[in-house]
Amino acid sequence: MSFIFLLLLLLGTIIFCLVTLFSYFHEVAAYTQNLHEVQQRIDHNRERLAEYETCIAVLEDSIPQSQTRVDRLRNWVALLKGQAGRLESEKALLAGQPGTAGASGSGG
Repeated sequence: MSFIFLLLLLLGTIIFCLVTLFSYFHEVAAYTQNLHEVQQRIDHNRERLAEYETCIAVLEDSIPQSQTRVDRLRNWVALLKGQAGRLESEKALLAGQPGTAGASGSGG
């Protein structure tokens, strides 16, 4: 009887080990597939990062040029505002002088 008990115990242990090994290899296969997908994703992200770094370098080169253009345009706007102010003051002076505004409009 104890021999049958030992034999059943040995058989149960062997079955347990086989089931454990089977589930282990099944899980390892799933993790291996996930690892492969993650590595592909990482490689793709590294390629995109390299592209972004290239774009950043190009933009860093173009920023001083754009800043120079912005400065020129701001100066131009300031000059135009100054000119507009002078024209308004001259217009106000001409409108305030008698004979200059009325002479051109009355015809006579």
